[in-house]
Amino acid sequence: MDPALIAIATASANALVTLMTTDLWDRAKEGVARALRRTTEADPEALLEDSRTELGQASARGDSEETVAEMQQMWRGKFRRLLAEHPEAADDLLFLKQLHNEIDNGGENRGSTNISQSATSRDSSRIYQMGTGVQNNN
Repeated sequence: MDPALIAIATASANALVTLMTTDLWDRAKEGVARALRRTTEADPEALLEDSRTELGQASARGDSEETVAEMQQMWRGKFRRLLAEHPEAADDLLFLKQLHNEIDNGGENRGSTNISQSATSRDSSRIYQMGTGVQNNN
């Protein structure tokens, strides 16, 4: 198998498992389900939701680290087999990495959203503004 496709499978699996716990989950699930429909997978959406539920339960039990590693391995195998049969599915899987990069770039919901702000200060007041993230005014 082409090493580039193996790299895509690995990066996509890691991104998918991370995205399971974010606000970007619905977009990630949609892209993966579209890719998995090329295979004999009976109900890709249910499989994805089951994985997400299992990850949430593991987190509640305090053993999410091991579960994350197991899930990444499982999805890496699924993606590797998918790409071996359907290399054209790479674009659907690379979409996961793009979503994951949105998180790395400072916000789960940044995407292509433009933020425009303006403010006026009067009488020695202070203005605190931010487009995304967590603000602490101490």
